[in-house]
Amino acid sequence: MSPSIDFTQVKSLDPIPNGKYLAEITHAEVGTSQKGNVKIAITWTVIGGEYDGRKVYDNMTFTPDSLWRAKKTLQALGWPKDFSGDVEPEELIGQQAQIAVALDAQHGVDENGDEYPPRNKVENVKPAEEAGKGVKDLK
Repeated sequence: MSPSIDFTQVKSLDPIPNGKYLAEITHAEVGTSQKGNVKIAITWTVIGGEYDGRKVYDNMTFTPDSLWRAKKTLQALGWPKDFSGDVEPEELIGQQAQIAVALDAQHGVDENGDEYPPRNKVENVKPAEEAGKGVKDLK
């Protein structure tokens, strides 16, 4: 028996609302950005609340213009302020932080001519212990 699908019955997965969420890194791997730069692709999984288990995708790109963002994320995860060295993706998995999530309206169309749907993006990362201080949707 072959699997079957009815596209009209497929539910869309809407982005989660803007807000701050406690989240854990559940996947991290080295890759290459669209511009050919080294990056670590991160999957954050929301912990607790109405959106428990939802995924938010992020990248840390290691270029001179974006190292400030990698530094901010790593420090929120507990890396020391004077850290210098390689960042292994495996070291990120299991780390928790408070992430500020926003809605990113996509521009353009895919290969089928359909507009890209809005998606979530991580705008800020803070230490997990800051979660719960007037934060939306935390456990």
